[in-house]
Amino acid sequence: RNVLLWHGEVVKPVGALHNDRALAADLAPVCSEVGRGYRCAEFRLQPEQVPVIGAPRNDRMLQADRRAVRRNLGWSEQDAIWLWLPTYRGALSGGRGGDTVPSSNGLPFDDASLSYLTQRLASANITLVLKPHPMASVNVGDAREGLQVVRQHQIEYSGTSLYEMLAAADGLVTDASSVWIDYLLTLRPIIFAFPDIEEYRKRRGLNLEPYEDWAPGPIARDCDTLVRLMTEIRAGQDRYARHRSEMLTRLHHYRDARSADRLLDLLGL
Repeated sequence: RNVLLWHGEVVKPVGALHNDRALAADLAPVCSEVGRGYRCAEFRLQPEQVPVIGAPRNDRMLQADRRAVRRNLGWSEQDAIWLWLPTYRGALSGGRGGDTVPSSNGLPFDDASLSYLTQRLASANITLVLKPHPMASVNVGDAREGLQVVRQHQIEYSGTSLYEMLAAADGLVTDASSVWIDYLLTLRPIIFAFPDIEEYRKRRGLNLEPYEDWAPGPIARDCDTLVRLMTEIRAGQDRYARHRSEMLTRLHHYRDARSADRLLDLLGL
């Protein structure tokens, strides 16, 4: 039996909805009824093939020892550390081309904006840890105070994993990446750094529209707004806590760390 543990759900078109191939699967677990509807359409599956049992990857996030992970990564307990996971914006084989206008550094902000961002972060005593998408070619130059770049091999060398990093972060910065669906389980703040949202909407499209209403956090279209929002949240001005809770109820049937157990039970293992 083929079990499709896809890396995310709901946010943007994939598979048959993105003019791409529908992956073969006997079972494709999802986190919610909303996720089930999209997964059936994406990979041409029947509802009985898409059990709503949660995603095993989230068990690792929910079970992580936050202090131990921060220690392994060299993160201070006192520092405000946000994890930035931008989605991949390039062209996929068989897809409809690039999702936005290509940038020189592979990120939604240009080099000048990134330099300004790091200065603002440093003065606000906030660290933003950028984990590029595995398929993206991201070049941000030399190491900068306020902005750290971590690659997959560095995460593995530290003895931890991406989803344990998510558990250790004080907040998430993303855009159209489905990681925010998973991060809802922590109920921690989310900011959407999405200056190219209109271009993304036009080229790739978004499943959840209007995205501004679904997104359980503010949308920052420039670096000034991004730093201001992170500073406000650090000061206790979190205006989206209720919205995150509502989205958690809508997009996660289960909120425990037993998704892998439910899958193994379903498979009779």
